[in-house]
Amino acid sequence: MAAFSSNPVGSGERQDLLKRLSESLGQGGDRLNLLDLAPAQTHFGGDWPRLSAKVHSIVEGTLRKCLSEGDSFAPLDDMSYAIICSPTSAGDIRDTLEHISDEVTRRIMGEGSRKVFVSITVADPEAKARAEAEAKALATAPVSNIERILGSLVAPEEEFSFADVRFVVRTMMAADGRPTTITVPMAVCELGNGRIRGGYDCLPPEPDPALVAELDALTAEATAGHLVEMERQGRPGVVQVPVHRATLSSRKWRELYLKICRGLFGRHKSRLVFDIFGIEDGTPSNRVTEHMQWLRPYGRAVSATVDVDFSTLNSFTGAQVLSLGVTLDGVEDEVAEAKLARFVPKLKGMDVRCHVHGLRTQGQAGLCRSLMVAAMNGPVVEDGGAPRLELVRDGR
Repeated sequence: MAAFSSNPVGSGERQDLLKRLSESLGQGGDRLNLLDLAPAQTHFGGDWPRLSAKVHSIVEGTLRKCLSEGDSFAPLDDMSYAIICSPTSAGDIRDTLEHISDEVTRRIMGEGSRKVFVSITVADPEAKARAEAEAKALATAPVSNIERILGSLVAPEEEFSFADVRFVVRTMMAADGRPTTITVPMAVCELGNGRIRGGYDCLPPEPDPALVAELDALTAEATAGHLVEMERQGRPGVVQVPVHRATLSSRKWRELYLKICRGLFGRHKSRLVFDIFGIEDGTPSNRVTEHMQWLRPYGRAVSATVDVDFSTLNSFTGAQVLSLGVTLDGVEDEVAEAKLARFVPKLKGMDVRCHVHGLRTQGQAGLCRSLMVAAMNGPVVEDGGAPRLELVRDGR
């Protein structure tokens, strides 16, 4: 749709524009957005005086092309523009920001990675007041109030219910078949044929990040209960708690999860090892290190569990990972042993321990012993009369 745009205005006209903006906001009609060129000025540095006119030309041309009919814009000063748009087109402003950055990149810098050259602020007093009130409420609420945190996680409408998921504690076994003092709280759900689905396989295929974050929050709650029970019984040991990469990658879900950690794990830090699931093949090592750094204040160490076909082990270079393992949950028994036999030897030169989750057969367990896997778990009976790798219900 054609866009109506104001020409650059003088000081008197600018006052009229601001008056109109103020009146429209007061009536709850059109929305005011302020577009700032400070990111472009910062990026170009000493070249800004030479390039500023061209950037302004790109901005104004893009606004004319992208804004809807009836919307308008005008420069407020040499570094910013005011944009008035109707409530129905307000959601397109972020797309306009991306178009502007794309055009500046293409026409000034040539092809390459897109930079962000403008910022947009929605000048809506009511929205600002709501955001400030929500931020204040979040800052003052008890961080251990897990019900409040979980209440803000809105799951999509899928045929899935957390009522079908229960939490168990798996004991990690050593290569010699003896139980270690490492336990793993884990979500499980039972399939119709009596088989058990564990961990993140309890969720639907390609789940919404909100579901993953909610499962991580519930797992943290179950972990806290298990830690309290261990303390009450005077049992030694370390608890390895799973958390998904998707939760840590999202600022929204990460901040909620870390608030839960502060509230639930504060006095149990020395007994807690985080185990990051879902790191994808090809993830840069600095991103892996970043995920781990977020968790380190709340536990004694950080491990990672990857897909059994994971190949780019250099992603963990410099990450100081305590143990690197794989999960067999979701892997067919017919191919699991072959995949294990290919993966575990790759860790020989990394100076890290290896763990395996989800053992289901004696053959898988025997292979792990022969490969000297440091720790393993799953619903299987070991050879030689070793203790059963049993799912202990209700964290006890």
